[in-house]
Amino acid sequence: MTTPHLTECILAKKPAKPRKPSPAEIVDLSKLGIPSIDPATIANPDIRNFLSHTGNLESQAKAFWMLGVEAEQRMDWAGAIDCYQVVLRIQPADPVSRYFSTHNLAFALIQLKRFEDAVPYAEAAIGLNEGWPFAYHTLGVALSQLGKYPDAAYAFLTAIWKGGQKNNDSWRHLQSMLAAHPDVLAGVPRLADDVDQVRRALESRGLLPRTH
Repeated sequence: MTTPHLTECILAKKPAKPRKPSPAEIVDLSKLGIPSIDPATIANPDIRNFLSHTGNLESQAKAFWMLGVEAEQRMDWAGAIDCYQVVLRIQPADPVSRYFSTHNLAFALIQLKRFEDAVPYAEAAIGLNEGWPFAYHTLGVALSQLGKYPDAAYAFLTAIWKGGQKNNDSWRHLQSMLAAHPDVLAGVPRLADDVDQVRRALESRGLLPRTH
């Protein structure tokens, strides 16, 4: 089932194709500006294991992705950004670590209210995997904070359509934004119809979340 018009206002730019190193590639990490971390100082055994494979790009990327997630859990947003930027410098072949490091970098930037900086990373994550809803939601949050309400609305709608029940937050963000800025619906002719179309689809599947 397809939904017309839902992505027309999302300005997702396709990122350049990353190089795809061999998982077994061995390099001098210092030449890539990747910090050296003593695995013995890391409590998480999985991260220790990945870091111990010195010079293996894929292992190092997974380690820094996981270190970024741990930094987020401590609400150390600057530290998380540093870790995710290391992953992006590596450009790992693994699509999951590449996607979530790109998306999570956008998310961490939003926590520091760096909304303009977050947008291209959210768009890049969409380009890496258009089927996953997370980056659409993050893009919507950034655009709404920048006052780009129609674009934000379509980003939220796309997140909802692609994520269903997993993206109740997108519906709540959308409803809150439209309640605060009711003129947005009047200013974009098809937006009200698209919002209603998604609402009816969620209702028919028993997935419509409460907005309060």
